[in-house]
Amino acid sequence: MRWRGFVLLAVLAASSVGFDLGDAYLAAISRADSLYQAGRYRAALESYESALDLLPTEPGPMTGIGWTRLRMGEYPEAESAFRRVPAGMPEPATVRQGLALLPVRYRLKLTLSATGARDSARMLAGFVEYNHYYRTTVAFGFQSVDVRTQWQGFNTALVVYRRLGYPWSARFDFYTLSSARDPRYWRIVYAPAVGRAFGDWAARATLIGWDWLGTAGLQLSVQRTFGFGLNLEAAPAGNLVRGKPGGFMPVTASYPVLPWLTFKAGAGYGSIADHVDMEIATFYSQTERLVATARAGLDATVLKRYRLAGFGAWERYGNSTGRVYASLTLSVKL
Repeated sequence: MRWRGFVLLAVLAASSVGFDLGDAYLAAISRADSLYQAGRYRAALESYESALDLLPTEPGPMTGIGWTRLRMGEYPEAESAFRRVPAGMPEPATVRQGLALLPVRYRLKLTLSATGARDSARMLAGFVEYNHYYRTTVAFGFQSVDVRTQWQGFNTALVVYRRLGYPWSARFDFYTLSSARDPRYWRIVYAPAVGRAFGDWAARATLIGWDWLGTAGLQLSVQRTFGFGLNLEAAPAGNLVRGKPGGFMPVTASYPVLPWLTFKAGAGYGSIADHVDMEIATFYSQTERLVATARAGLDATVLKRYRLAGFGAWERYGNSTGRVYASLTLSVKL
């Protein structure tokens, strides 16, 4: 187990500076290793930081911080911690193992997807994403939507995500909506957001505006990741559409059933028009209010650079009509 390496580092550090490290330092290292082994990463991180405060020159606490942040999915902070360990210290193998487990730092990602529903909606989408060292993501894409009896047109999406000084982050989504049947039809959506991490919790507040604030809304996302891998998120949203209020409460869950396979499921209930799914750049019906939805799917990393995501969804609208569709997306890291 890699956590045992942290204990070994503490022992090596003790032998290199004598046995006067102090009971507080040794207790902090021992407690941090035990918490890390138990999967209590937030508490382990606090103990490693306490040990680092006691002896800032020792490599063990900083190495432990790097591994803990890696397990928490905080990749920029993990990389920063690993690279702060002096090169001459006696733990390069442990640090190299941690750096090797960081996700591939791709610069460009191409995503193509197709969505189809019998006698209802057909969508083609393409997204190009630029990602720089886990900190900044810029994505641009389009969707061609064909609803046989209702609407045909195109969506475009521009998403800019920036990780600020930990634990803050910022995001801006900009969408356009145009009709193939009416060249004069044009709508825009803009959604600035700010997020913050609270240990195993994460929160994000998003302001959503349509056109010249003919529709204005707010979405609050609260996410919790448990030590055994389960991730839960609730993202209540409310808006005013030309003075008429609406609200929707989606809840989603994901769980890694295998190291390369994640199961995802979600459901939502409410009554809202002009609703935008911030995770899937798709506009819901603007003429009918969305009242309920359910979704389930799988996300698989087929090969090192290939990711396959598929899901089925059901939606219910205020005019008592429903829709069932499936989506399959292949992402390639270039």
